Amino acid sequence: ITDSEITVGYGSDIKFTITPNSGYVIDSLKVDTTVITAKEYSVATNGVVTYVLEDVKEDATLYVTFKKGTASDDWTNPWSNYTTNPFRDVSKTSTYYSAVRFVYTKGLFQGTETNKFEPNTTMTRAMFVTVLGRLAEENGIKVTRYTNSSYTDVVVNKDTNWYTPYVEWATRNGIVEGHGDGTFGPDEEITHEQMYVIMYRYTLFVENISTGNVSNVSINSITDRASISDWALNAVKYAYKNDFVIYPSSTSKKIAPQGAAKRSELAMLLEKYCVTILGWENN
Repeated sequence: ITDSEITVGYGSDIKFTITPNSGYVIDSLKVDTTVITAKEYSVATNGVVTYVLEDVKEDATLYVTFKKGTASDDWTNPWSNYTTNPFRDVSKTSTYYSAVRFVYTKGLFQGTETNKFEPNTTMTRAMFVTVLGRLAEENGIKVTRYTNSSYTDVVVNKDTNWYTPYVEWATRNGIVEGHGDGTFGPDEEITHEQMYVIMYRYTLFVENISTGNVSNVSINSITDRASISDWALNAVKYAYKNDFVIYPSSTSKKIAPQGAAKRSELAMLLEKYCVTILGWENN
């Protein structure tokens, strides 16, 4: 690649189209020292990358690195066939491998960087509602039309627009609530029992599926069931009844209700939920 300079008007956006040479695909993208995550650019099926640098007000340098491979080497996102795992931190022997493949190819999750999924990173409230918003969009719901914010700590700007419409959509549809003081806490971690409650509400209010009476559902096989908060009990029972309960440890039947939910765990839950509740094909 040859270095070149491009001059744009102050505050303007500029679109870059990056075409790898034959036999190569994009490996990383940076603006100065800032790594551009995978959710911030698009990759066409032929490997061509499109990235928009917004609101340019000072000199900046775009750095691109490539690796050997072809566009067909990576799982294609979304809704297409996959061949090879694009994430270096997701082993094919991992218990969550198929789940990560599922949520990525269905367009529900993206990598945190070009080759990273970060399976052990905990889910924040902002991340969670964004994933659910993408799931709702598969039903034709226009989440992006929610352009305002009901919270003082959810400010709408170019740095937060990846989650702000989803937070507002989830709030107005009864899926999540704020803290009662005008804040939402977008960077706060989601616990496992909160995860089940939000999925329970999503089922009722978005998918319009009756959860039925779960009061008599037995969850005796969950060994830490006594630790589940009263407000989350019906949601956990519904998940258990419909086989989308996730056990953080493969050697234990504990759900760790107050433990923070990881990206890999939500991926596993969503794979089960989409197949058992929504009837999606597991491919």
